[in-house]
Amino acid sequence: PYEVRAAIAAVLFGFASDLSPLPRLNESDYENVPNAQVLMQKVKKEWATAKVDHVQQFRLVGISAMCSLVATGPECCLQIAFGEGYSCKNLDFRSMLESILQPFASTADGLVDKVVAACETHGLDTSMFGGKGCDTQSR
Repeated sequence: PYEVRAAIAAVLFGFASDLSPLPRLNESDYENVPNAQVLMQKVKKEWATAKVDHVQQFRLVGISAMCSLVATGPECCLQIAFGEGYSCKNLDFRSMLESILQPFASTADGLVDKVVAACETHGLDTSMFGGKGCDTQSR
């Protein structure tokens, strides 16, 4: 969602990415997590037993990241993911993209179809959005 929101903010509103790390396009996402202090409290208490970056509320307001390019854990070894790719498979990516685009189009589904088609034109794998896959190993 971060990249999509940043692109929408740049294209529609002329948002310069150096002004903020995450454009807050949907205020409602932040009703239960209005700031970093509340987010960290939820991470430590409510979501402590879960994979935090898999919690839907966290995904709306936070970005899971590794602190070092050479770290091998605890999440993902970036050296392997860079070559092979990395993605959480337990998401409905198309529905997520539709919900992000909904405020900007009368029918988000039509807009998602256009985005998927544009990505396919440029050889991107869109299988997680209902489009065509591609052979990433041959690249």
